Parts: sequence; C-alpha cells; structure tokens
Amino acid sequence: MRRDQFQGEWMQVLDEKGGESFETYCPEDLRRYLDLISSTGKHVLAKNLSQPLGYNAIEKAFVHGAKV
Repeated sequence: MRRDQFQGEWMQVLDEKGGESFETYCPEDLRRYLDLISSTGKHVLAKNLSQPLGYNAIEKAFVHGAKV
C-alpha cells in the first residue's frame, strides 16, 4: 500500500477483485508500526523508492519465514 493511503485512524483499501476502493479503520497496532518504520519511499512494503513489493515476494516471506 502507498503511504498516502493511511490517514490517521483510516486507510484506503483496494478490493482488487471488485476494482473498488473503500475507506476502512486502521488498527492502532498498524498505526504504531507505521510510525516506527522509515518513511522514505512511496510504499510501506517497497522493492525500491517508487514500486511496491509484489505479492509473490511477500508470500515467500510468510512461507519461508524470511524478513520482508
């Protein structure tokens, strides 16, 4: 997700199957985490300054226990 999609207690989420974007509550734990991590780049989980980390890379991290 892009950093600009997080606005305090709310975040914009994209339903990729339906192609719709909607606003939903951003849990306090996630807000605290976002405050702790570096704010460089456009995306929260990024492969570089302007591109998000892809689904496959994130899935691999969960399957193999790697750090994203």
